[in-house]
Amino acid sequence: MRRYDFRHELAATRGATTDDLVSAALHHAFGHDIVIDSATEQDDRAGVDYWVTFPSGQRLGVDLKLRRDHGDAGDVALEIWSAEPSSDLPGRPGWSRDPAKITDYVLWVWQDVHRYYLAPYPLLRRAFETHYLSWADRFRTARQSSGSWTSTCVFVPIRELEIAMYHFRRHGIPTYQETAA
Repeated sequence: MRRYDFRHELAATRGATTDDLVSAALHHAFGHDIVIDSATEQDDRAGVDYWVTFPSGQRLGVDLKLRRDHGDAGDVALEIWSAEPSSDLPGRPGWSRDPAKITDYVLWVWQDVHRYYLAPYPLLRRAFETHYLSWADRFRTARQSSGSWTSTCVFVPIRELEIAMYHFRRHGIPTYQETAA
């Protein structure tokens, strides 16, 4: 199990290189007339690392998921549990399943290869809530511990996530038959 130092990981997301990559990705996705601001610590706890503001004044909250080791950059880490249940505690669902998040989009940035993937959070959450158990059976999972809690994530191929989100977007219900990995 990987040991996890939250403060160290948070600091890694707050560097000039990361900000440059985030800025490039968000301008590419939303246009060059947007303004990008870092979120407050309170917003960060609610699921927003950056605010994107359009000329109209509309704001979108973006949650950054930084990946330093790209592998093939073909999957995204989706959190099942931010704190796994135990015999004395019920556990806390991961950000991927948390309806209280104020996130509009999730942005994965692969630092070493300068690639990104942007997904609409409401669709991602609905798709993940429906499929996370089967995805955890089919795809690689990982646990990490801070010492006081243990979280669990599953690495879902982007194509699989896209198919699941497409069916929610198109039909409003999970209608696709999952395929073997």
